[in-house]
Amino acid sequence: MAGFPSTLTAFTYPAATQRLNSPSHSSVHAEVASAVGQLETVIGRDGNNSVAGTLLYQIRSADSDGGGHVQVANKGGTGQTAYTKGDIIVATSASALARLAVGDNNKTLRADSSVAAGIKWADAGSNKLYIDNVVRIVSSATSETTMFSTSILGSILGSNNAVRATTYFHPWLAEQASIVARYKYAGNTVASVSLIPKTSASIYGTISHIIIASTVGIQRHLIDVNLVGDFAGGSQTAQGAITFNPLEASGPTSVMVGIRGLIRSSSSVESSANQLYEGTIQAMTGNGTYMSIIGTIIEKIVP
Repeated sequence: MAGFPSTLTAFTYPAATQRLNSPSHSSVHAEVASAVGQLETVIGRDGNNSVAGTLLYQIRSADSDGGGHVQVANKGGTGQTAYTKGDIIVATSASALARLAVGDNNKTLRADSSVAAGIKWADAGSNKLYIDNVVRIVSSATSETTMFSTSILGSILGSNNAVRATTYFHPWLAEQASIVARYKYAGNTVASVSLIPKTSASIYGTISHIIIASTVGIQRHLIDVNLVGDFAGGSQTAQGAITFNPLEASGPTSVMVGIRGLIRSSSSVESSANQLYEGTIQAMTGNGTYMSIIGTIIEKIVP
């Protein structure tokens, strides 16, 4: 018995036909009493008083609060059975845990209440939300053309954030033609601009739409147009002409003319929920109108 708990006690059990004194009745009781005493010594009243220091046994019943099976979160476990290097455990509710798979290299954790885990892997130090690098052609024979279409999470705009969509194009062979750029948020047209330049040359530049949230149900919209005409002659209705010294032998001989405008509007759209955000462009008039849209970048503007 002295080897307990590393070895189990070998009890001497009397047969039914044996007398009470063979084996000795007192020796049988002594064996049982000694074993019980050693159990109390090993287990103890608490971990500090036990010989082993802690409870060594495992409770394997699936109905218990102990180990031996997959334990759920509200009983002290994780509910998980397998992991990959870099995975982390996150709380998805007051009583549930989930495994968040490790993100790509150079990604960082970012709080996001719109996803189940409450956090997500995101680009480090980047506020980029969306990139469209598809080349799209707008001509006089083309109907309304999509510049971009994506979903904006409610947590991104909310009540005090701002989002900017910038579309780049080149060339725009205007030739007295006009285009209309429209922006839709949550299915509502929230801003638009009509551009009617006068030039015999190609134009390139950007059109930006900015959504500024004031409260959850009110937004303000700005359209910022920044165009440059590259031509060797002709007329241009514009402000802020810049000439790159045509007398300089090594310098360019064309004239760059900038057209810059700002348009303001407002809307009352629920912005705490995920919403579809779209931009379109359409050639309205003119022969030979041709525009090549080369991409759009949507980003969150940090105050």
